[in-house]
Amino acid sequence: ILDLMLPGRSGFLALEKIKGREDSPLVIMVTANEGRRHQAYAESLGVDRYLLKPVPLQRLLDTAAQLVEAQGGDDEDGDDGDDN
Repeated sequence: ILDLMLPGRSGFLALEKIKGREDSPLVIMVTANEGRRHQAYAESLGVDRYLLKPVPLQRLLDTAAQLVEAQGGDDEDGDDGDDN
């Protein structure tokens, strides 16, 4: 979870660095900035979800769960649920 406004650094710069890694994690960016231009730029850098503040905790949790499930990693211990 990444905020657009970070102390001393742009969230865009952090996002670019994170998404530039070969093994980049999923990123949810949260911001109070409603500008469509900012959202489009974040999407061009590879953000997985862009949410406007205030974000209810349950929405944030649901968004994170949906991203993990869509990536196929919905089971933290790597167990596929098959007991055989």
